[in-house]
Amino acid sequence: MPSSCSNASRAVPMNPSSSSMSCASALACCRIMPAYSVDPTPISPCDNQTGAFWVETWNGPPGVSGSSGISAVSLSLCDALQFWSQGTMDLVVTQGSAQVQIDAQNIITGSGVPLSPPPAKTFGFLYYDTLVPTNVYIWDVPSQSWIQIAGGIGVSGLTGFISVGPWRTPIGGSFYAQNLTDPIWHATDIAVGVPQGLTGADSVLIGRGGGNQVSNTRVGVLALNSNTTGTVNTAFGELAGTNLSSGSANSFFGAGAGQNIVTMNSTVAIGHNALNRTTVGGITTSGNVAVGNDAGFADQNQNTVAVGQFAGQFGQGPQGVAVGYQAGNAGQGVDALAIGDNAGFTGQGSQGIAIGLQAGQTVQGAQSIAIGQNAGQIIQDNAGIAMGTGAGQYIQGTQSIAIGVIAGNTGQSSLSVAIGGAAGQIFQGTHSVAIGSVAGQITQSDSAVAIGLQAGQYSQGSVSIAMGYQAGHTGQGTQSIAIGQNSGLNGQGIHAVAIGLNAGVFTQGSRTVAIGENAGQTTQGPQSIAIGYQAGNDTQDVDAIAIGEGAGQTTQGLQSIAMGLNAGQNNQGPQSIAIGINAGNVTQNSLSIAIGPQAGETIQDTQSIAIGLQAGQKNQSNASVAIGPQAGRFLQGSNSIAVGSSAGHTGQGVQSIAIGLFSGEIGQGVQGVAMGFRSGETNQGTLAVAIGPQAGQVGQGPQSVAIGFHAGITGQGPQSVAIGPQAAEIGQGTQSVAIGLAAGQITQGFNSIAMGTGAGQYSQQLQSVAIGTSAGNTGQAGLSVAIGSSAAVTSQGTRAVAIGSAAGQTIQGPQAVAIGEDAGQNGQGPQGIAIGLLAGNTGQSIQSIAIGPQAGQTVQGSQSVAIGFNAGRITQQNNCVAMGVGAGEHNQQFEAIAIGNAAGVTGQSTLALALGANAGATSQGARAVAIGVGAGQTTQGPQAVAIGYNAGLTNQATESISIGDVSSAGTTGSIALGWNATSTRAHELTITLGGSSFASVGGTTGTTEFKTDLTTTTPTDPFTVQRFLFVIINGLTGTIPYKTAT
Repeated sequence: MPSSCSNASRAVPMNPSSSSMSCASALACCRIMPAYSVDPTPISPCDNQTGAFWVETWNGPPGVSGSSGISAVSLSLCDALQFWSQGTMDLVVTQGSAQVQIDAQNIITGSGVPLSPPPAKTFGFLYYDTLVPTNVYIWDVPSQSWIQIAGGIGVSGLTGFISVGPWRTPIGGSFYAQNLTDPIWHATDIAVGVPQGLTGADSVLIGRGGGNQVSNTRVGVLALNSNTTGTVNTAFGELAGTNLSSGSANSFFGAGAGQNIVTMNSTVAIGHNALNRTTVGGITTSGNVAVGNDAGFADQNQNTVAVGQFAGQFGQGPQGVAVGYQAGNAGQGVDALAIGDNAGFTGQGSQGIAIGLQAGQTVQGAQSIAIGQNAGQIIQDNAGIAMGTGAGQYIQGTQSIAIGVIAGNTGQSSLSVAIGGAAGQIFQGTHSVAIGSVAGQITQSDSAVAIGLQAGQYSQGSVSIAMGYQAGHTGQGTQSIAIGQNSGLNGQGIHAVAIGLNAGVFTQGSRTVAIGENAGQTTQGPQSIAIGYQAGNDTQDVDAIAIGEGAGQTTQGLQSIAMGLNAGQNNQGPQSIAIGINAGNVTQNSLSIAIGPQAGETIQDTQSIAIGLQAGQKNQSNASVAIGPQAGRFLQGSNSIAVGSSAGHTGQGVQSIAIGLFSGEIGQGVQGVAMGFRSGETNQGTLAVAIGPQAGQVGQGPQSVAIGFHAGITGQGPQSVAIGPQAAEIGQGTQSVAIGLAAGQITQGFNSIAMGTGAGQYSQQLQSVAIGTSAGNTGQAGLSVAIGSSAAVTSQGTRAVAIGSAAGQTIQGPQAVAIGEDAGQNGQGPQGIAIGLLAGNTGQSIQSIAIGPQAGQTVQGSQSVAIGFNAGRITQQNNCVAMGVGAGEHNQQFEAIAIGNAAGVTGQSTLALALGANAGATSQGARAVAIGVGAGQTTQGPQAVAIGYNAGLTNQATESISIGDVSSAGTTGSIALGWNATSTRAHELTITLGGSSFASVGGTTGTTEFKTDLTTTTPTDPFTVQRFLFVIINGLTGTIPYKTAT
């Protein structure tokens, strides 16, 4: 059969058994059969014949009454029309003739009727050319021209069935000659069958039914049957568009195509029941396309496309597209696309896309995409994307993405991403990402990320990240991170991080970090950190930290830290710290610290600290500290401290301290302390302390202390103390003390003390004390004391004491004492004592004493005493005594004594005695005695005696005696006894009782005179008492009564 037959609907080959048949045209060898008939058996073939038609007869369509047979015409290569029929409407053709004889019902008779082209009024549609009798033509309305259709046809006796008019050709039993003048019959119409009537022009109608508008084409029983106003419609097939009343530009091909549509425009329906509508009227739409049996069967919206059997069958939304068997079958949403058998089969949401066999088959959400066989097959939620066979196949969540064969296959949650074969295959959690073949394959939790082949393949925890081949492969914990091939491969704990090839491969604990190739590779404990190539590679304990290539590589202890190339590389103890290249490299014990290149490199003991280049490098003992380049580098003793470049460099003793550049550098003794540049640098003794630049620098003795710049710099003796810049700088003796700038600077003797700037600065002898600025500054002898600023500055004698500012300042004699500001300041003699401001200030002689402000201030003689403010102040001679404020103040002569305020204040002569305030105050003569307040106050003569208040008050004569208050002996050798007694004659004795002269003895020896004012021996005054005076005068005795006031 020719290829043209294979493309014809219901076309079968004519006489396929004939071996001699040949087909010369596209229509030859084919017979056209009605849609409602089964394939017939030809009555008689046209074997070995030539011509145009072959006629067969079989039963008519169901439901058509009075029909016992229908003629069919088949094209062949026979010579002429052949008759093969039963029943009415027969056709007889004489084989080989040029005539056609139609005598069934005698409708048309005659032959050879010439026809003319329009506008001639010749009826009929065939034209026989009389000039060329073998030609027959048919009129083509669209081109308005004749077309030659056969040769060798003769036409005669045209009566009955076929009627011909100008530009219109009706063929059918209901069109008789009288019908051809019907006013509603239009020019250029063609009707084949039994039409109900025509109202439009340019229509082609084949089959029973109506066609009432312009330019419509219908072929089939009741096709476009109800059309009243629609134009340019095409309907092929039984009941095609049968209920369409007003739509235009529609095309219906197939039985029942568009059957129940009432109003629709610009639609195409091809296939049995395509766009059929389950209810007459349906939905008013336009622009629909449905191709395939039952495609777009019911409730289509506008601009939909359904291609394939049952495609878009029930309810396709506006702009929906369904291509494939049952694609978009039920409830396809707006703008949805379904391509493939069963794609988007049920409930495809708006703007959803399903491409592939069963893609998005059941309940595909709005704006979701499923591409590939079974992609998004069962319940794909809104905005989900599934691309690949089985991708997102079962229950894909909102806005999730699955790309790859069975990616996100089962239970992919909302907002998750699975890209790659079997990625996120089973139970992928919300917001999770799996990219790579079998990445996150089984049970990937919420917000997890797995990128790479087999990354996070089994049981990846929530919010975890796995990137790289087999990263986080099995049992990756919650919020953990694995990046790199095999990182976090087996059993990565929660919050763990593994980044790099083989990082955290085996049993990485919770909250651990492993970054770098092979970092934390084997058994990394919880909360531990390993960063760098092979960092924490083998058995890193809980809370340990290893950062750097090889850091903490082998057996890193609990809570230990190793940072730097090979830091803590081998056997780092618990809670130890190693930071720097090779720091704590070999056997760093627990609780130790090594920071710096090669710090604590070899055998760092427990609780030791080494910070700095090569600090504590070799054999640092337990609990020792070395901070600074090469500090404590070799053999640092236990519990020792070395801080500073090369501090405690070699052989630092147990419990010693060296702080500062080169401090305690070589051979620091046990418990020695050196703090400062080069302090205790060489051979510092046991328990010695050196604090300050170069303090105790060379040969500091055991238990000595040197604090300050250059303090005790050279040869500081055992148990000595030097505190202050240059204190005891050179040659400080054993157990001596020097505190202050340059104190005891040069050659301080043993057991001596110098405290203050420049105190005991030069040649301070043994056991001496100098306290204060420049105290004992130069040449302080042994056992001497100088306390105060500038005290005993120059040449203080042995056992001398100078206390106070400038006390004993210049040349203080041996055993001298000067206490007070400027006391004994200038030239204090041996064993002299000066206590008080300016006491003994200038020229105090040997063994003299000056106590009180300005006492003995100027030129105090040897063995003299001045006690009191201004006592003996100016020129007190040898062996004098002045005690009291101002006593002996001015020019007290040899061995004079003045005791009392202002006693002997001015010009007290040799051997004079003044006892009492103002006694002998002015010009007391040699050997004179004044006892009592004011006694001998003014100008007491030599050897005169005045005893009593104001006795001998004024101008007491030489060798006179005044005894009694206000008694006066104004002449040489006179005596006045008693209160207010007055003797006016030389060598006179006057005795006064009760304020009056009672008796007097005077003149020549043996003469006695008594005077009394008493008249009674019994006083009458109740406030008086009887008194008796026993008097012995010149050998006479007696008692004299007298009275005194109470």
